[in-house]
Amino acid sequence: MKKNVMKVLAAVLVCAFLVGCGTANLEKIMNSAEGQKMIADQKDQIVNGSAFGGVYSDFDIETVENALTYKYYYSADFDADQIESIKAELPNSADWSTTIAGVKDEIENSSKIRPTSVTFAYYTADGEEIFTVTE
Repeated sequence: MKKNVMKVLAAVLVCAFLVGCGTANLEKIMNSAEGQKMIADQKDQIVNGSAFGGVYSDFDIETVENALTYKYYYSADFDADQIESIKAELPNSADWSTTIAGVKDEIENSSKIRPTSVTFAYYTADGEEIFTVTE
């Protein structure tokens, strides 16, 4: 699943950054009309697309200058035991350092701007943080 997420995100970011080339930072690119359309399209693919099978109820990309945060909100209501299980599993579900380095490289290659940090954050449907990783 993580590989699918990265493929979709990388493709959308490449498009968004190519539209915004020459802009001073990633925040300006993502806040442009083209960037906002790309985020909306990405959200639609993640929330409604068949690749994720209704796993997520919401998705967002936030930028502050050159720091990116990808936010995923699970659609299922989890009980406390399930949340603890997910918290234990997510850190080991991917090689986060490699994933984040790949995202940074892809963005730098397409926009000529290297993100200062990339964060992946996962939340319950109610907005309770389950897992966050930043590099």
